[in-house]
Amino acid sequence: MARPKLTQSFVCMITLMMYLTSQATCMSVEKPGAGHKVKRDEQQIQPGYLPYQTKNSLGQPVDNAYQYCSLTPLTIDNAEYEKRCGSKSDSKWPCFTHYDSYLGYVNVQPWFEPLNMSEEIIVKDERGVDFTMRNASIAFEITYQNDGTVKFKYSNYDPETGCYDVDLTGSDRNPKDYRIWASDDEGKDRDIDTLHSTRTGKRFCTKWGHIWTGRKPEW
Repeated sequence: MARPKLTQSFVCMITLMMYLTSQATCMSVEKPGAGHKVKRDEQQIQPGYLPYQTKNSLGQPVDNAYQYCSLTPLTIDNAEYEKRCGSKSDSKWPCFTHYDSYLGYVNVQPWFEPLNMSEEIIVKDERGVDFTMRNASIAFEITYQNDGTVKFKYSNYDPETGCYDVDLTGSDRNPKDYRIWASDDEGKDRDIDTLHSTRTGKRFCTKWGHIWTGRKPEW
């Protein structure tokens, strides 16, 4: 008995279903207060993309966010940020800023206890450069997805001294191409750097910490 021939329309339908299934793997759900500032009818959906796949960690429409399946949506809350990092804030409450990088494509994971990191990380504004924590005693790790998956880990905060531990991990995808360094607010040196080592760490005791991620220049 001869096999029935597949019509072109049937083949196209099967192909489309497989494509949509693969695209849905990375589909995320919009959460109130998680940094999403774009209304549904204003979202810029590219041809062939599913809704909510084209937002980065800051809720900004982009063309390539669908490539990252584990982006963490972050909370943008300037008022709460200023309470912790403004001119009248506690000098022992840690705050962080980025040099030449930002929190647009990050995955944030709690280290010791299950927490919703979308609510625990507080971003100053839509630029995603400055951030702090709702609770400074939590431990977490940030993975920079668009910078070779380099990692920044924060832990062991002491409210009496304002000190905390910072640990860095270099790229596991392209260790020769990507790098992360961090420094405290004393001097202009890079306190810890993955330029020549995959893992490094230090205890910081200043309110401000500085983070740089990106390609690996020899400087």
